[in-house]
Amino acid sequence: MMLPLRCRAVLALACAIVPGALGAQRVSGTIQLPGGAAGGGGILLVAMDSTGAEVVRAVTSDDGRYALPLPRAGKWRIEAQRVGFTRTVIVDKEIAGGEAIILDVPVGTGVTDLPPRGATPPASCGGGLDAQRYVAILLNEMNKALTASQLAAGRQGVSARWAVTNHRLASNGRDTSRYSIARRAGNPMSAFGTPVQQELQRSGYVVLAGTDRLFRGLDLASLLSPWFTDAYCFTAREGDATAFILSFAPRRPRREIVDISGELKFARASLELQSIDYLYQGLAPDEDKHQGGGHISFARAIGGSWLVADWFIRFPQVGYMEIQGIRGQDRARTMQADVMGHEILAWRTTALVEGTRRIYIRDAIDAAGAQGALRTSCIERVITTPVGAVRGRITLDGRPVSAARVVATWRIALDIGGEIPLWRDEIRETSTSSRGEWALCDLQAGQTVELAWEVMGRRTTSLVKIERDQIITVGDDGKPVTAP
Repeated sequence: MMLPLRCRAVLALACAIVPGALGAQRVSGTIQLPGGAAGGGGILLVAMDSTGAEVVRAVTSDDGRYALPLPRAGKWRIEAQRVGFTRTVIVDKEIAGGEAIILDVPVGTGVTDLPPRGATPPASCGGGLDAQRYVAILLNEMNKALTASQLAAGRQGVSARWAVTNHRLASNGRDTSRYSIARRAGNPMSAFGTPVQQELQRSGYVVLAGTDRLFRGLDLASLLSPWFTDAYCFTAREGDATAFILSFAPRRPRREIVDISGELKFARASLELQSIDYLYQGLAPDEDKHQGGGHISFARAIGGSWLVADWFIRFPQVGYMEIQGIRGQDRARTMQADVMGHEILAWRTTALVEGTRRIYIRDAIDAAGAQGALRTSCIERVITTPVGAVRGRITLDGRPVSAARVVATWRIALDIGGEIPLWRDEIRETSTSSRGEWALCDLQAGQTVELAWEVMGRRTTSLVKIERDQIITVGDDGKPVTAP
């Protein structure tokens, strides 16, 4: 069972959805927060034509700058839409062909108000107009955050570093049998598991792929589509003292289709979308016990840009066992499904970079940590236990080898009671840069690990042992050359 980690959806950038807009009319400038406060990033700019149709969308950078290329001359209304606040009209006028308008404007301070709650929880299905309006306001705030995340991820010059983890649990749902961390870098959306919306509508969240099953999760494009709000009923309730919860469930459950139900969590004070959790509905009874589902959490960069900070999908691993029994005078054999464990595939953003400036960074350890070579090579750490690292450079005939996969593996014996221990496989993976350089971080201190990589069919392996807060440099042969 595998979940594709490559994004198969095309993100629509503001300039990309307006073919031929270069050199045409353009509105640009800077959005200013009240009182000169910092953090003007992640604010939506929406341009509507004379019919009220939304034609172009963009999002402000972390310094509050925006640019909206308009596809034609005419009457245009441009609004700034900030999560938790009412809309601010920037432009509402005729714009001539080839005209360039530069506007630095303050964003409004009007807070989005929720209507009074009735005796029953506000709901989109079967509720009155006020109840439906209550839900619609929360969904609109969700759409603002999701759209800002999507556009920010596709903004030119924005890149991310993240860790992809694969966590396999034993049948008891607790003991880890395999744990891997693969570090990646690139477009922020390229690690997000993206299903095709039409496939979700037609065949649900679990489908057969040959002899395996493919578990799908929600993505930004699906959440933003009219299909999502049409296919589910939403009910609002108060969570804890800091949050509103908007739960959702299928409007029309379908037989033999695995669907989902879940919750959207909003900050009570600001109506900012904090997280989305969901569970699969319609799995076999034995699989339901393992709480298969997913999670998405959102964060704000230093300047206010929205990003998907984490996501994971958890699903059961199913095997089949042969059962023998007596039926009448005959011996019968049947195959019975057996839940062998479950698997968690996840992505954690460790840093978001715009140009050369880091606008978001998250380190698993809050303290400053080690300095020197380790801190330089492993800027963000994924795990919280003391770590060491190995780095190197791969060349072929004196030239650097890029995109080569470098892997470190080791095994840990876990005492679970009894004579036979449970073995846990630990794996760390990375790829070489354009200069052939690589660094494997998050290696457990005191463990002997096997390094391995392959270039032109030639496999190189080596055993190294790293102590806490230490980084070892190895050569092309995998042997240590320095060990500070």
